[in-house]
Parts: sequence; structure tokens; C-alpha cells
Amino acid sequence: MTTTPIADQAAVLAEGMADRTPSEALEAFGAEQAELDAAGVPSGIATAGSLMPDASLLDVHGNATTLQQVREGRPAVVVF
Repeated sequence: MTTTPIADQAAVLAEGMADRTPSEALEAFGAEQAELDAAGVPSGIATAGSLMPDASLLDVHGNATTLQQVREGRPAVVVF
């Protein structure tokens, strides 16, 4: 199984947006991204591979569960 890195997926998304998004919106998005890049990574941010504490979540059906129950001992990626 081959996976595409998130950065590559984001680049493809950005290319697709360029054709359908007003230039004013793209400029605002670009300016905000530049500000975030210039600010750098805030202190205290978890790094790749950090363990995440268990937390209450909703599953894909809206039912209460926990991260531990969903993972069932398998690795997971959490995207916000």
C-alpha cells in the first residue's frame, strides 16, 4: 500500500483551488499562511511520534467513544 504525504495532498488541493477560487481569497489565504510560517512552531507543540493521552471522541456515527477504544492498540493519526 502506498500513501501520499499530507504535504503533497495539500499541494494538489492548492493547485485545484487556484482555478476555482477568487484571487482575493487566495491572496488572503497566502498572506495568512506567510504569517504562520514566519511565526514558526509555537513552543510546547507535540512532535511526530509523541504519545497522545486518551480522550473522549465521537465516532463517525456521532456515538461517544475514546481514542483508546477506536485505536484498539493500533497506531493512529489525529488530524484537526
